[in-house]
Amino acid sequence: MKLELAKHRKAIESSDAILVLACGLGIQSVKENMRVQKPVHVGCDTLFMGAIDSGGSFLERCSACGDCVLEQTAMICPITRCPKGLINGPCGGQNKGKCEIDKDMDCAWILIYNELKVQGKLHLLKEKRPPRDYSKSSKPRQLKLA
Repeated sequence: MKLELAKHRKAIESSDAILVLACGLGIQSVKENMRVQKPVHVGCDTLFMGAIDSGGSFLERCSACGDCVLEQTAMICPITRCPKGLINGPCGGQNKGKCEIDKDMDCAWILIYNELKVQGKLHLLKEKRPPRDYSKSSKPRQLKLA
């Protein structure tokens, strides 16, 4: 961010303000790395970290929980995609592959099972994961690198 802001310093100096079209992290990063005092305006409201599907819908895919299990779940996040956030398998409440909480939502664990089957990695479902460490997702977070 510092490098990009430095590259455009003249344009920034000649502007009245900066409009940032990024997530909340991007906006804060711009503000914290500005060498020139200019008002920074938020151009987007961050709702979640996700993706856009082919129909133009925004789909949440990551909760930034700090306890990632994607390697074991075929890159499908059960913490985000399962309304109950279950990390050791399904609740048993699915019906025809749909979640009992939202009948229009695919059960995350059915998706995980199907993808692991394609990858030949169903053995990963037999591995027990320890309970989630909710202390990793406490707010606000701070990470200190030694």
